[in-house]
Amino acid sequence: MTTLAPEATHPSSKDGWFSACEIWMDRRGKGAWIAAMILGFIFF
Repeated sequence: MTTLAPEATHPSSKDGWFSACEIWMDRRGKGAWIAAMILGFIFF
């Protein structure tokens, strides 16, 4: 397991919601990215 730098674990307000979502999904692993991709295709 890799350790994340402090700036990578707590996005600042300038990073925006997209960066916060990216970090949240990275913590949950590959399955979260696959599920998001499938849901994206369904909703699109």
